[in-house]
Amino acid sequence: MNQRMARIINAKEIFRDVPASTIDPLLLVDSLGREFSGFIVMSREDEAGEYFILFLEGKDILETGRMSHDHRTGVSLETVKLTFAEWKERFQVSLFEAAREDLERFRMTFHHETEGSGRQGAGVDLAAMVKQILDAPNSATNTTS
Repeated sequence: MNQRMARIINAKEIFRDVPASTIDPLLLVDSLGREFSGFIVMSREDEAGEYFILFLEGKDILETGRMSHDHRTGVSLETVKLTFAEWKERFQVSLFEAAREDLERFRMTFHHETEGSGRQGAGVDLAAMVKQILDAPNSATNTTS
């Protein structure tokens, strides 16, 4: 894993790749505790390498984004909701917990790369990193090594 990304993400996997037909990510947000800090990854089975990310603090969605291997951009929550409603049966949902500091570093990197015309910067492939997290063995994910 890219060392820069390893420093940004220090996330604990809560669950991964649950079909959205069984868990609605927006309802999931409402069930989280006030102290929760982390993110939801929504991946579409038919869109290899494309993800929606929902950055969370407690029951609040701080921001949302869409990314692939070569492009990432912020998207509105409304866009996420509309896309999810249209393609729900093809989405899988994963939930990760991260310390607020780690989550903020992740968000800042996302903004930095998005502001750079939506193209990934400094050779960092965030979508590949997210895919690597999702493909890791089913255990707590700690990428600081």
